[in-house]
Amino acid sequence: MIGLLIRFGTMGVVLSASLGLAWGMAFPQGLIKAKQHPTIVLPETGLAWLTGEDFEGPCEDVPAKEWTRKPCGPFELLVHAEGPSGSGRYWILTIGLATMKGAAPERGVCLQTSTLGWRTLQRFKDLPLPWADDLDEDGRAELMIWDSFPLTADESMAEFGLMAWVYRIQPDATFTIDWNLTRRMARELAAAYRLPLQTERMGKLQEVRNSIAQELEKFAMEKKGETSPAWGEVRKDTMGREKLPGSRKELLALGYSDIQTAESPLHLKEGERFFYTYPKWGSVGIGAKYEIEDRTVIEFVGDVLSYDHPQRIKAGMTGADKGTGTFIFKAVKKGKTKLIIQKDFRGEKGEQLKSLEILVE
Repeated sequence: MIGLLIRFGTMGVVLSASLGLAWGMAFPQGLIKAKQHPTIVLPETGLAWLTGEDFEGPCEDVPAKEWTRKPCGPFELLVHAEGPSGSGRYWILTIGLATMKGAAPERGVCLQTSTLGWRTLQRFKDLPLPWADDLDEDGRAELMIWDSFPLTADESMAEFGLMAWVYRIQPDATFTIDWNLTRRMARELAAAYRLPLQTERMGKLQEVRNSIAQELEKFAMEKKGETSPAWGEVRKDTMGREKLPGSRKELLALGYSDIQTAESPLHLKEGERFFYTYPKWGSVGIGAKYEIEDRTVIEFVGDVLSYDHPQRIKAGMTGADKGTGTFIFKAVKKGKTKLIIQKDFRGEKGEQLKSLEILVE
């Protein structure tokens, strides 16, 4: 591993000048581009460098005690992050899947990434930066790949921002970008960048941080990309994939049920979708959390955010991200469960907004 890191470090100048090669063309109007690997396919057996990376062949061995392990349905997700190294804060990320708890990964890949954008962020609620977490609280961990993006087209002169790409594991053991969770992470990072720093360089640095926040907010508002299907859901072709509606009006037009004023017990049919709206202001730390008693009865589909003043977001105005969040759920199978939604202020649960007994018939 030491030899590989030395080789990796010597590539710093080349990589810093060519980071743009790691971005696709799905978002041409912004500085944050879709990842080079929208889908990560694992080899049938063993661990090898992901196709398209600067290295090839088998991954370096990872000691058993150094893996981070997270449950993910029938799999156990194993992640190992080696870094950061060099001026570019480079990491070698090894990702594996095991079908038996505590076992070594049976198959997996390794890739390289950079957290150069950490220099402008400096503070975040989740430290150290997680590479795997159950972000949507569905009992299955998601993979998080941290990466950086330049603020200008001339990357050699640019400041960099930090971005997290969230991948969902599919039943066929492939990883696909979860656009809803990735956009949610972009909003959370934008809120962190908006917070003032207590430093002598605060004036200049905060100006850079505000510009990064603006790019992250712009990305979070994009309609391009796709939502990830629920576990086991049949994938459609690119043009036919589901996109979550962006407003209450659209949701109602599509037959989604608004549970804002619903009372217990709420009767639903299998396959029926419903939603709850709540105040959302990321830069202030205002939001909401939900809890589902039995996730086999209903499941969380996605979290959609609409801004009160989107034009102020585009103008880069501080604190302009005030808006409304919408939790979308789906009735999966017959049964009984309980749904609780509470206010969230900077990670702390507050007032209970909704509590419903739900009967799926």
